[in-house]
Amino acid sequence: MQAVTTKHDRGLYTGRDFDHPFEMLGEPSMRTYAPATADAVLARLLEEPSLARGVVHHEVIPAREAAYADMPATLDPRIVEALHARGIERLYTHRSRR
Repeated sequence: MQAVTTKHDRGLYTGRDFDHPFEMLGEPSMRTYAPATADAVLARLLEEPSLARGVVHHEVIPAREAAYADMPATLDPRIVEALHARGIERLYTHRSRR
């Protein structure tokens, strides 16, 4: 086989064109995952012993209403303008503290 440049990367010419450079190695071009809830992701992580032993505390905290504050006067006007352009008129209180 001769070395050639494929449309994405250098590789060995095998007589076919590849959409992704790793396809020629028999690897999938991209891993895709179905969306999962946070609970499902956490459960899967805790099933893996090498990861689970690093978890020292797990707690589910009930949802609460967000607390907002006005933009601080010290915030650069360019930032305020950019936030307003995105529809953000107020910040969460923990973001408005200096």
